[in-house]
Amino acid sequence: MRKEVIETIHSYIEEMTTVKKEPKESKNAFLSIETVQCHLKNGKTISRDQLKKNGKAGSAVVILPITKQNTTVITIQPRVFTEKTVGIALPAGYKEANETYEEAALREL
Repeated sequence: MRKEVIETIHSYIEEMTTVKKEPKESKNAFLSIETVQCHLKNGKTISRDQLKKNGKAGSAVVILPITKQNTTVITIQPRVFTEKTVGIALPAGYKEANETYEEAALREL
């Protein structure tokens, strides 16, 4: 990568770094977690957490956008529960019940 691109990424990371976290109670949480015991054919039992959006299990999309100039697009956004509190990722998000995967991908992009 060119030096100026890396410097730009670092400046975005610095701008979005979390300086304080405050717990906030929410009775109508956008996301919730349900822990499920999964019994496998091989006789093992594993525990997995399922993330639910508005109380419903759903699907998500991840996009690897490649431009006409043969470059890719990334997002830099707060990820407050990570070590640096900022994440670099591909565009992604939840698919709404009434949309196709392609529509969800375009909306998230």
